[in-house]
Amino acid sequence: MALRKLMQWLFLLLCSTSVASFEISLPGGRRVQYQDGILRIRLDDSSHLPSDIPTKGTPASKLTMESIVVRDTKTKKGYGAFATAPLSKHTFLGFYDGTVIEGRA
Repeated sequence: MALRKLMQWLFLLLCSTSVASFEISLPGGRRVQYQDGILRIRLDDSSHLPSDIPTKGTPASKLTMESIVVRDTKTKKGYGAFATAPLSKHTFLGFYDGTVIEGRA
């Protein structure tokens, strides 16, 4: 629940100001970073993660795209992305530029 509150606060901050970038360090190696229009949230120590984070607009690989299907979740959330084949840990799936929908109308 605390993460949800943090996300709501960050969303309001980004929508109500012209913030270019920021980074907030959190306990346990966690952090929240906003830069170049991308909000990144690290919930654990990121030292073991790949350092080559794709830039905005970078497409996922063809193999990755062939391993993902979008379908109805049959919940109030609507549609979701599902893997149709095993994906390697830390596989880049792509950027989401749409509106986050909290539930169906």
